Amino acid sequence: MNICRNWVRVAALFGLLSYCATGAAQSTEDERIQEVVRAAELATAACDADIRAFCSDVTPGDGRILACLQAYRDRVSASCDEVLTQWQAPDLLKDFQTTRLYPTLEDRELGEPNLDEEGDRVIWPYRLPFLAQNVIDLGFDLPNPYGLGIIGVRIQQDLELTDLAIGVNGPVDTEIDFVDFGTPSVENNTVQVRADAWVLPFLNVFVTLGKFTGDAEIPLSFEGSELFPAFCTIAPNNPVCVRTYSAIASPSYNGENVALGINLAMGWDRFFVTLPATYAWTNVDIIPQTVTATNVSPRFGMTGDMGERGMVAVFLGASYLDAEVLIADEIVLETPGGPNGDLTSLAFEIRQRNKDKWNYLIGFNWEMNRKFSVMVEAGFGGSRDNFIAGATYRF
Repeated sequence: MNICRNWVRVAALFGLLSYCATGAAQSTEDERIQEVVRAAELATAACDADIRAFCSDVTPGDGRILACLQAYRDRVSASCDEVLTQWQAPDLLKDFQTTRLYPTLEDRELGEPNLDEEGDRVIWPYRLPFLAQNVIDLGFDLPNPYGLGIIGVRIQQDLELTDLAIGVNGPVDTEIDFVDFGTPSVENNTVQVRADAWVLPFLNVFVTLGKFTGDAEIPLSFEGSELFPAFCTIAPNNPVCVRTYSAIASPSYNGENVALGINLAMGWDRFFVTLPATYAWTNVDIIPQTVTATNVSPRFGMTGDMGERGMVAVFLGASYLDAEVLIADEIVLETPGGPNGDLTSLAFEIRQRNKDKWNYLIGFNWEMNRKFSVMVEAGFGGSRDNFIAGATYRF
């Protein structure tokens, strides 16, 4: 490349000569290189006297002259200091790329076709997504349309409790008032298999199937008069009737869930916005009915090309979760002198929902190549913490 030979004189001063020798330089636009050349020439002229004064014994190359000038930054001339402030070394993300997973419009005009290595128009080989060829002809590329993945999820959150019903030494038959004397909470762990497809260039549709386990901690407090209404109607002043009974229910459960969802995605250059939305149905072994939940997670982020190591996307966002479930379990209360003996078996049902609907999230997705990717996401804030990790194969 001729421009690299013309660049040697000024680039060597700042240790940039090695850039011309890399494979990345061969794919860099002449215009970008010329911008770097002009910046280097400007720095050479403005700092010439300072180089002679402070760095004359420094061997040029590998950035040594630039490092020397930076070390004497408080003593160089004002014109040199201004140039050093403006000087930008080559952008590692843009100028040292060796491959691109997905060509962008960075070096083309909108509507300029996406061409393959032989210079021919790229033809999209899959049935999905619809309108894919239109997008390709605008100069973009798309990920492989179909995906299979495995995802692990851990959620820990505080609960709100309502609608307690109990049954003393028998089935649940009475609704009563209650007090939760601690912080009710639940921890769920899920492993899911996910299948997805890009139906439109901006719309992904997916389904997940999974198994989960959970453990809840539900502190409850009861008045004796509510536990033994018949007995306490006759003997309201009996110590059993004026006493408060407390216990912590710790139900463990497991089940299966299925979820349907969509993901709307859009972006420009390195920035993107996505809106995943999921509706899930869950069967739990200790609950007679199906539990439903809604989850929406708007997020925004940016991508970085790591050359042969693939592409990474980092993102921030928020997650909305609305889930409600009717838990059924049994606890044993110590009721000395009670009408049913010193121990009373108490069956109960109670409705629980997540205390905080929203929390924040941060995460990344590393696309190692066009087929394999891994992702990690952490949620925090409010009374809900969650951690998600998964791997996906695209084809």
